[in-house]
Amino acid sequence: MLWFSGSIPEAIVSSKQRKLPFVVYIEGEDDSSNSMNTVWEDPKVTELFTSDKCVAIKLKKDSEECTQFSQLYPVVCVPSVFFIDQNGMPLELVGGAVGVDEFIGKTSTAFETFQKQISSVQESIQLAPLSSTSNAQEATPSSTVEERVERAKRLIEEKRKEKQEKEKREQLEKETKRRQEGQELTLAKKEKEDRKQREIVNQIREDKAKEKAAREAVLKQIAQDKAEREVRRQNELRERKLAPTVADVPSTSQSGSSDSRTPTKPTSTITRLQFRLPDGSSVMHTFQADALLEAARQFIESQMDSGFNSITLSTVYPRRQLTEEDMNMTLTSLQLVPSATLIVSPGSSTSSAVATSSSSGFSGIVMIILAPFLAIYNFVKVFIFGGSDNPRGSYGGQSNEPRREEVKERGTDSSNLRRRTGNQGIANKEGNIHRLRNKDDDDDENNTWNGNSTQQM
Repeated sequence: MLWFSGSIPEAIVSSKQRKLPFVVYIEGEDDSSNSMNTVWEDPKVTELFTSDKCVAIKLKKDSEECTQFSQLYPVVCVPSVFFIDQNGMPLELVGGAVGVDEFIGKTSTAFETFQKQISSVQESIQLAPLSSTSNAQEATPSSTVEERVERAKRLIEEKRKEKQEKEKREQLEKETKRRQEGQELTLAKKEKEDRKQREIVNQIREDKAKEKAAREAVLKQIAQDKAEREVRRQNELRERKLAPTVADVPSTSQSGSSDSRTPTKPTSTITRLQFRLPDGSSVMHTFQADALLEAARQFIESQMDSGFNSITLSTVYPRRQLTEEDMNMTLTSLQLVPSATLIVSPGSSTSSAVATSSSSGFSGIVMIILAPFLAIYNFVKVFIFGGSDNPRGSYGGQSNEPRREEVKERGTDSSNLRRRTGNQGIANKEGNIHRLRNKDDDDDENNTWNGNSTQQM
């Protein structure tokens, strides 16, 4: 779009000289102005507003020229387009943003009206005298200007009202949408809370049901255990009433133990044995009355850890340890019917005894072999180095006591060599080393002071 580059007075003078309509476009900075700018850039609109058809000028809303123009032509809304004729009267007013087709239609109407005015003016000049023509021109434009101003005001007012109504409708729609979204959000939150409450109630209900079932199971088990204990107690009382009384006579001799193992004939066919283990726990099992004690031992060995090589069984009262012979006897003959308690103890290990006996036997054989050589060695030693304080061949306790004391004294202080000289003999003895001595040797080498040698003084 090619706009007039001069000022408003220059544009008015140009439009009068060229007899073209004067077009004024008031531009703002809002979205409506941007939409209207797009309409002005349309090729159809550009072709319509060429320089040979009109004089078009563009004014900024806040500019000084726009202020001056608004003093003559009230600017009600922005953007707006004024179509002005040769007499300064508005032919058409376009307020706000309109479409391309609507704008082209209003522009064509304004241009046609301008052309009609020009044609009527020319005809009146040709047909009437100058005076009448001037009077007619003065009367007609005045009435036409007033009508057009009123029409422009009505159009502007209608546009303003339409715009306000549109804004109200949009605001109402936004408010309605906001309330609807708020209600939906509130319903969603409420539904979510209700779902959580239902889940919590269901979970509590399930927990209570499980707890009730567990409590009933425990009570049922307790009642069953009580009933079983009552049945066992009644059976034991009945068995004790039916079983003959046996006097318990403690005896340490073999005859007493054989008498205590005198079999009786209990009426029960089964027996309950309680085994007390070394770790303090207990194991209870039921056996047949005619079963062997070996079966009970094998059972308890299978229940214990493999840390014991063997175990021994003993009764509580009378306290008696069961032997290997008892393992081949029945529980009835051992008076372990209808019930009894056996103490399980770890048996003595035989591996250490075997190792001790084997080692002692080997050392004895070695000593027997080396005995002649030791005798010859002692004889040569006494013959060469002299005898000791004890007579040869004496191994009494009194002769061994000084040697024990001597060995103990050497063990406590091995760094100090103790020189011992026998009452008889020709050698000096220093530990296990013997040295020949002379009778004329001076005792200076034996002089000591405060435990230290004085030979170097």
